[in-house]
Amino acid sequence: MPFGSALERKGLPRAWLAESRMEIDQARLLVLAAAHSMDTRGNKAARQAIAMTKVIVARMGCNVADRAVQIFGGAGVSQDSLVSQAFAGFRILRLADGPDEVHLLQVARLEIRRQQRAREAGETLPDHRAQDKTDARGPPCPSLHMRSAL
Repeated sequence: MPFGSALERKGLPRAWLAESRMEIDQARLLVLAAAHSMDTRGNKAARQAIAMTKVIVARMGCNVADRAVQIFGGAGVSQDSLVSQAFAGFRILRLADGPDEVHLLQVARLEIRRQQRAREAGETLPDHRAQDKTDARGPPCPSLHMRSAL
């Protein structure tokens, strides 16, 4: 027990644990959405979701492993440590199927194409700023509510 008490009682490691839990769940949901898209629309139609998943999961793993290294200190970088193995594995994953930038460019290209097709079809994309902020269901996103309260 460093500093006289268990690490889980310290504020910063608790915050890191919360951050890690949230990032893991976000990545898990994106993986499930990509898998659902692949199952229902096919792999070609799911390319954007797949590319986003490749970036987000690898980043999440690096972030979680990095926090674990911080918590475990020297033991976290020991070659015998599962933490250091996880860190190395996730870092390699960020390069395995092409660097993040390749996937980010693909996500951007597919998003631009999607927006152009929607515009050409006469579809309007949701503009949350134009919605009535007094809607009974509440504002479309909390940040709009916060801005209107200022």
